Amino acid sequence: MFRQRLITRTSKKHFIMIKKLSFISFFAALLLLGSCKDDSLAPIVTFDQLGKGAYVRLVELISGEYDLKNFETTAYEYSIEFVDLENGNLVRQYDLAVTYKPKSGDNQGPTLYKSFSSDQFQTLASGRKGMENIKIPLKEVADLFGLTEADISAGDQFAFDGTITTTDGRTFGAENSSAAINGSAFQGHFDFTVKATCPLPDDKWSGTYELSYDDAGGDPTAGFGTPFPAGDVEVTTVPGSTTLRQFSAQWGCDIGCFDVDPLTFDFVCTEVVVLDWDSGLACGGGSITIVQDGSRPSPVADLADDSVIVLNIIEYQDDGECGIDPAPKTIVLTKK
Repeated sequence: MFRQRLITRTSKKHFIMIKKLSFISFFAALLLLGSCKDDSLAPIVTFDQLGKGAYVRLVELISGEYDLKNFETTAYEYSIEFVDLENGNLVRQYDLAVTYKPKSGDNQGPTLYKSFSSDQFQTLASGRKGMENIKIPLKEVADLFGLTEADISAGDQFAFDGTITTTDGRTFGAENSSAAINGSAFQGHFDFTVKATCPLPDDKWSGTYELSYDDAGGDPTAGFGTPFPAGDVEVTTVPGSTTLRQFSAQWGCDIGCFDVDPLTFDFVCTEVVVLDWDSGLACGGGSITIVQDGSRPSPVADLADDSVIVLNIIEYQDDGECGIDPAPKTIVLTKK
């Protein structure tokens, strides 16, 4: 993995922050500069010691969650295309297995949900074979596990594991695909998880918020200081989900201000949950992370009242070998 070293000085000590260019490997980057005219074809030669493979590419996510208020009709809906050296014509079959992951209790599965054969594929506008508007109804998946509407709770998840089989009998999935394919750069869509939740309108829990910290939730300056600077941030929706929100801000401004990925959080009916966040920064191995504080859930009293968002986090759950203990902190977002 190619690394870029960023050196910063504090008043107390020197340390080296390593920012990893993790969205694609160095070798895959070289391939992009090579002979492939279509960038989306570049990573398929990384399968099986440079054998030629194929992958599932997400074209459009139409509906990315299950609405608990509409058990009979709600569905996950998406469109995909198959990427190989013959515009998807080397793909013979597309299979989906599913595992039920309740918020409380044991997982069930995986079990086969459905298989799609090549005679069900279409030729898309891109010229590739694929499938448009695939619908996976909650009721259908629940029936697969013998679940009723009363059995499914907010936060329960259905994890789908996709594989494709080529005309020569080889099978490809997330497990034997390159990091480039599974990452966001190529929109690989072998595996995906659908959550049971309470959908929100886009104009709720979004807009301009003032970011501050609540000292009662832990020392906000622990470690390298406050994770994100106090002040205004724009809370935005996330495509494909009505319940995900995010904001962008630089991290670690007490030591230099680093550009990082947005912090994303999820409204799960009665609480808001911070998704695992990776800074891409470290003092050695690993990476500095932020996770939800499991001991301090952030309840939402009324989904219609979006005036305040409270995020209880653990910063430095992984400290990137910086020698910092996990630090509980509370971020408060107040709508302006």
